[in-house]
Amino acid sequence: MSFSNFIRSRKAVRTLSLTLIVVTVLAIFVEDADARRKRRRRSRVKRAVIHEPKLYERLGGAKALNGVVDDWVRASLADARLNGVFGDVTAKPDLLAKLRKNLNDQLCEISDGPCGNPSSTNKTAFDFYLLPDAQFVVFADHLVQVLDTRLVKEREKNELLGGLGAARYDVLPDAEAEEGE
Repeated sequence: MSFSNFIRSRKAVRTLSLTLIVVTVLAIFVEDADARRKRRRRSRVKRAVIHEPKLYERLGGAKALNGVVDDWVRASLADARLNGVFGDVTAKPDLLAKLRKNLNDQLCEISDGPCGNPSSTNKTAFDFYLLPDAQFVVFADHLVQVLDTRLVKEREKNELLGGLGAARYDVLPDAEAEEGE
């Protein structure tokens, strides 16, 4: 290989190298410009914001919840399987009023309503969370029947019952703690 061919080949290699560098830089620049364009396009897209009413409002508010509680208590008091649960409640009107208020407060709290004092639900005359499983099922079944009678939609009914079950298991003592005693 002659010296002139060697220089020409070096120029060719240099030119080729410069061309590859320029092409690479341009490709990176074009790719960045595409990414910036896509980001701008995404930022202009308005996403829909869903403002859904709380469960309390979807159930019908205070008036509807009071009606549900009244029907629920009436049905539960009439059930012979729950006679021993209520004790003095049926004989004393003030305890019956307190029972209704406490149940109303508890359902209000479960459904994210504007409850008066959430801590008052912990000091109830009758805490249905602490019922034995069989009686709790009967008591909850009366609630389901009342919700069906009042034509509460399936979604709202499931949310309320799910909250009721979750609240019950938050209140119940752990099974492991009972076994350890």
